[in-house]
Amino acid sequence: MPQTASQPIAFSVGQCVVGTRTRSRLTLSKHIGRGGEGDVFAVAERPGYLAKIYRNSVDGVLAAKLDHLASRRIPALKAVSAWPEEPIAAPRGGIVGFLMPAVTDAKPLHELMSPKLRRTEFPAASFNLLVEVALSIAEALDAFHAQDLVVGDINGRNILVRQSGSVCFIDIDSIQVGDGRQFPCTVGMPEYTPPELQGLSFADHRRSKDSDLFGLPVLIFQLLAMGRHPFDGTRLAREKAIKRHVSAFAWAAPFRTRPLAPLGMKPEQVLDDRMARMFAAAFAVKARFTGRPTARDWADALADYQTHLNTCASNPQHQFPMSLRRCPWCDLELKGKTVGVRINHHPLHPLDAALRGYDAVASRPLRSVASSVCIWGVLSRSPAPCLAGPRRGRFDIDAEGVWTKSLAAECIIPERYRNADSHSFSHQ
Repeated sequence: MPQTASQPIAFSVGQCVVGTRTRSRLTLSKHIGRGGEGDVFAVAERPGYLAKIYRNSVDGVLAAKLDHLASRRIPALKAVSAWPEEPIAAPRGGIVGFLMPAVTDAKPLHELMSPKLRRTEFPAASFNLLVEVALSIAEALDAFHAQDLVVGDINGRNILVRQSGSVCFIDIDSIQVGDGRQFPCTVGMPEYTPPELQGLSFADHRRSKDSDLFGLPVLIFQLLAMGRHPFDGTRLAREKAIKRHVSAFAWAAPFRTRPLAPLGMKPEQVLDDRMARMFAAAFAVKARFTGRPTARDWADALADYQTHLNTCASNPQHQFPMSLRRCPWCDLELKGKTVGVRINHHPLHPLDAALRGYDAVASRPLRSVASSVCIWGVLSRSPAPCLAGPRRGRFDIDAEGVWTKSLAAECIIPERYRNADSHSFSHQ
């Protein structure tokens, strides 16, 4: 959200504000929610619209930005976002917020990316829906860039998703207009920030469309890879891995010859050749100098990818590239059964089953687990699935939690499954 002055202001249900463009009186009829810098209210006189009221006084820059955004209400932007309708002023003057359309039929993107939340919030979700949402996000970002707007704060909480797969960007008051000299974006999340901006102050460094084009493929990857981050898969902390360009696609050998680290699968089992190369290009060291694939490039690639998906005959929630003879998701579940891990069928993303298999053995001693499964993954905020076959022998863990045996050079125990005992871990 934009930075505001420190003087507090307070509004409550029943109070009135004024729309600066229509000069209409607006009554705050119901408190809807509370965000980081403001409260959201229903408006009695404008059904279908909400008023966002800041809790701190609005400075001149933000007031001018809200007025500028309201002047740029065009169908292309209104179709993909909760675009500001008009600034809102207090009865005695002074901007205090803005009016925006209500989005009542959508849920935050992070609830779709998270297997646990998806189970309850999107119970009918299929892999095809995840591709459709990724495509919608790419098309929406292309619409912003076409109007010389930089979203800046790209993340799974600033995008709402409908069951149909369409999306709506929110928190529009934080976006950057043009080169950001007049109206910058001063907020962001490190996991969606490109290497060249890692560790820098957003208040002092302007964004570019190319910085959006780093966050976009991260979101797309997370959608297609059960919430896994493309820079998980190393012993580095996520932000350090981003800064050093160490992603799941940072391989010296051709990417088709190596397993996709966060999934324990080969890239062609999830991605087609075109998309895999685009991920590699977006996360490469030279990307900051040569540019990353555009939002339109991603939209075109995802649309083409979607038309070349087969639906599994055994499970309609499973879709996979036509180039494969077998459903990789069904094979994944079968692999779980062969190593003695009980995997129950669930009509969600097929990797959810593998994740539950990981949870099923999480309380066993490390040596026992290491002798029955190989955990492909990373020291990250989320666990990795048990996907590979049997591994036998003694596995030690160093201070960073990395399996030191050469046989498991890329296998480590996720942090939330480790305790102080270096030879065992438990489900917390």
